[in-house]
Amino acid sequence: TFTSEATATDYDGEHEFKVAPTILEFFYVSAPGVNGKGVENLEFKVTSPGGTELQTGTTAADGKIELKFGGDNTKLEIVASGSPVAEYTITGNEDMREMALAAARAITARFNPFGRFIRAWNIWDEDSTEDARNERRGKAIIDTMMNLQLLWWAERETGNAEFGQIAEEHAATTRRFFCRDDGSTFHTYIFDPETGKPLRGKTHQGYADSSCWSRGQAWAIYGYSLAHAWTGGPEHLETARALAGYWLDHIPDNGVPPWDFDAPDGASLPDTSAAAVAACGLMELARHVGGSEGESYHEVALNSLVTLGRNFIQPEPHMGLLSDGVSGKPSGIGIGVSLVYGDYFYVEALLRAQGRERFCWRP
Repeated sequence: TFTSEATATDYDGEHEFKVAPTILEFFYVSAPGVNGKGVENLEFKVTSPGGTELQTGTTAADGKIELKFGGDNTKLEIVASGSPVAEYTITGNEDMREMALAAARAITARFNPFGRFIRAWNIWDEDSTEDARNERRGKAIIDTMMNLQLLWWAERETGNAEFGQIAEEHAATTRRFFCRDDGSTFHTYIFDPETGKPLRGKTHQGYADSSCWSRGQAWAIYGYSLAHAWTGGPEHLETARALAGYWLDHIPDNGVPPWDFDAPDGASLPDTSAAAVAACGLMELARHVGGSEGESYHEVALNSLVTLGRNFIQPEPHMGLLSDGVSGKPSGIGIGVSLVYGDYFYVEALLRAQGRERFCWRP
């Protein structure tokens, strides 16, 4: 038994297990064994740092733990599009289609019809008061803009317009309450869960409620660019352009942002994962605007990739690719480390830079 923030050694008296830092409650795990092969049929139980049981089971034939997700995973779409949708698209595997549709239905079940937003999280262990529990019920986060593509895919796949309607509603609510006049964003926004009344913007992983957390800004740039790709909605494109404008005005010359644009220690603490996500978003946006504006987005993205490749690649035999990612600075979690999503979006951005256009997020 081990937690998602720890490494357990000699679990079976012989092999070492390494557990990657979690994205909120979720994770992926590898179990390297003899000659690089995984260890099959080892029982495991994974719990969160707060003691919540996340998953139990046995390792697969390749020694890996199969990722399973539940109703409180804000990265549900990233998991579902990155695996089931991609596999179904490539192979036609109907099981993967059903898994992706189940994930889409789980997202729609979190839609709050009063505030017109998709709720981010379930109640956490530390939510000991009713006020804390209500805040959790009424919290939406900027990250969810990357969930909406799964809903538009589900609408196209099933013909059920409700999926797309919920995606549009959430995007509109995010535009109205998360996006500030200067093009920056809140990380989270709190609504009254019973009435939908908007209450206040708040941070969770950023420096301050009024600051601009760089990875959140990157999620928003990419999310609205993809929203336009799926729907053709001009409002999504204009939002993405405003968000990208803020990014271009505040990004350092090397193209790798501070973990928060307003943090006093930002200059000394970059977040490579934010750079990688934004590079993908800027290149997607460039496809839709074209001209000199599109070229400026593309150039900033390429500059980020050059810096990442020159200065932030982990040496062998490190399991990660990019160094200096920042997961949760305020909570002291995952600071200056490799992050699996940073590595993924870095590779995606490299493929985009080489001209590839087919990705699981795109229509």
